[in-house]
Amino acid sequence: MNQSEEEHDIPDRETCQKLTEQFAEITGTDEACAQFYLQDRDWDLERSVNAFFEVSQTGGVSILHDGDAAGIAINVDKKLVKVLNKVQPTTEPPPRFSFVTWNLDGLDDHNLKKRTKAAHIGPLKLQLLNTHLESTVDHAAERVKQLKECFKVTSEAPEDTTVIFAGDLNLRDKELEQLGGPPPGVEDLWKTCGSRKECQYTWDMLRNSNKEFPGRFKPRSRFDRIYLRHSHPQRVVPVHFGLLGIEKVSGTQTFPSDHWGLRVFFNIRKL
Repeated sequence: MNQSEEEHDIPDRETCQKLTEQFAEITGTDEACAQFYLQDRDWDLERSVNAFFEVSQTGGVSILHDGDAAGIAINVDKKLVKVLNKVQPTTEPPPRFSFVTWNLDGLDDHNLKKRTKAAHIGPLKLQLLNTHLESTVDHAAERVKQLKECFKVTSEAPEDTTVIFAGDLNLRDKELEQLGGPPPGVEDLWKTCGSRKECQYTWDMLRNSNKEFPGRFKPRSRFDRIYLRHSHPQRVVPVHFGLLGIEKVSGTQTFPSDHWGLRVFFNIRKL
């Protein structure tokens, strides 16, 4: 199958938004969860909903229909109550976490404290490198120079630390080739997680209407990327790479940004 045939199978942005909203309404979850299930099942709503409830069966979850409205019923029986009564508070760190990078307005001085948090995940040491490299073709040389410096910082982090380097890199593949690709031991997580076509383009004027471009040609680029350098021994396993922000802001005809956000789920290995 060629590239145009593969992209043809991806729903348009209106369909993606509708499916996301329907999944969230039926399952009682949020749109991030909806995208997680739908993107992995070719945007098939029925398969995605079924998969969600198969995972959730422990709590006795059922779909109820009242006319055209779908709802959720959670059946709590004596057996479940007995199990819950045995649950004890724990300081055990979570077995998994997610990471988000998104070129989104709001990271000015007035919002930085509100929107920025540091997290400690048990003994797991994380170093997060966020950047926004120079834009446009005219600044390619400076962008390559900046990327080289970012890769240097990523590679030189302490051996016992997991490094995640991400952001709006404005990167073209030919510019990455000038450096010979990522350094040894540094992974492109879109590729690591399967190179799914529906997650390839993060600045996509075919699906995102926030920016106008004259003519029939609609540019699509993988400007936003996430790179990972493992610690030694390896502590995290990337298990899913998906997009955020593919639904329009409620009550408007615009998306949160002209860039899609990226979200990666990781499992944490116990030593």
